[in-house]
Parts: sequence; structure tokens; C-alpha cells
Amino acid sequence: MTERPLRKISRMLSPGVDLVDIDRFSRSIESYGRRLLRRLFTDSELRTEPDPQLLAAGFAAKEALLKALGSGLSKGASWHDLRTLGPRGILRRPRIMGRTGQLLGTGIPSVSCSCEAGTCLALAIIERKPE
Repeated sequence: MTERPLRKISRMLSPGVDLVDIDRFSRSIESYGRRLLRRLFTDSELRTEPDPQLLAAGFAAKEALLKALGSGLSKGASWHDLRTLGPRGILRRPRIMGRTGQLLGTGIPSVSCSCEAGTCLALAIIERKPE
């Protein structure tokens, strides 16, 4: 058997996944109201009438992005630095700014969400060039 030379890695993928129970998230919104929504989402994300399923998907997307970044909120990341909701739903190319954007560096984020059977699943991938 001949050995193949190792190929140089041209990119690295960092995944993050999150699952949100829509009913539980809705109950949290009922309990904490606008205070919770303002903590998790920007004003531009909340321009339209909040739909619990869409908000749960947006939250799952933010959580998945933080996991893909490998930072959580512990390294200065902020919920408001992550914009996952647009006028027509989840942004496949979320906007990441501020301190969280510094953690991202030159990485390219992507998000995919699916909601079914009372849950929303979000998968975030950050594509990076190896150093």
C-alpha cells in the first residue's frame, strides 16, 4: 500500500448546535416579558410582532453561534453582538459585531435552523482559515 502525502488543510470548520423547547421558551417570555426579549435580542430583531417559534429559533441560533465560537458569554461576547433574526426570519449569514466580532476574527459564520415537534434546532458553522 502506498502512502498518500498529507494535504494542506485549507480551512477549518467549528460547529455549534443548540436545541430549544418552544413551549418552555414561550413560558419564559410570558414570565419575564419584554425584559427577557430586550436582553436576548436587538431592537431591529424585535421590530415585527414576536412569534414564539421564530424567537426560539433565533435564540437557538445565537446559542449555537456562541458554541461554535468556543466562547459562550464568558469571554466578553454579548447577545446583542449576534443578530440572527431578519425581516423574513433567520439569517443564514448572521451579523456578528462588537467584542463577539473580535472573537470571530476573519471567520465566516453560517446558521441553519429547523423547528418541528415543539423544538427548534440550530446548527452554526464557523469557517476559518488555519493559522
